[in-house]
Amino acid sequence: MHLRIFEMLAPAEYKGVPVGNLSENLRDAVTIQLYLQRTFNILAGSMVTRTNYGLPDFPAIHTAIPGNINEYAKTIEELIIKFEPAVKSVEFLEWNIEEKQPVLFCIMLLELKDARKYRYKLSFLGTGRYVIDIT
Repeated sequence: MHLRIFEMLAPAEYKGVPVGNLSENLRDAVTIQLYLQRTFNILAGSMVTRTNYGLPDFPAIHTAIPGNINEYAKTIEELIIKFEPAVKSVEFLEWNIEEKQPVLFCIMLLELKDARKYRYKLSFLGTGRYVIDIT
């Protein structure tokens, strides 16, 4: 898979390594990470041309895992499948609260259409932002 968006969006380095020195597999994982980072940080309905793009506002999540987490997971899955063409399926492996800083996070396993799989950690920050990392 050759996802050219990585070269357009990313800086010259990823975690201190020049982009040109990354394996193709890691470049693809980072491409998806960057795309999802942008997608998750757009509030649903805020784009005039794509009102179904982005995630709905997530209420305060510092103290407990919300009861409607399965609904929210479904929304995340539908968003990824609809707007990330390389992804075939999304599986949520874990939902939890980080002890150090009360932040809700989930571990997702994304299966690509070419059968490769990548794990990502999606953190829901209290500021209304989302951070996604490759795990």
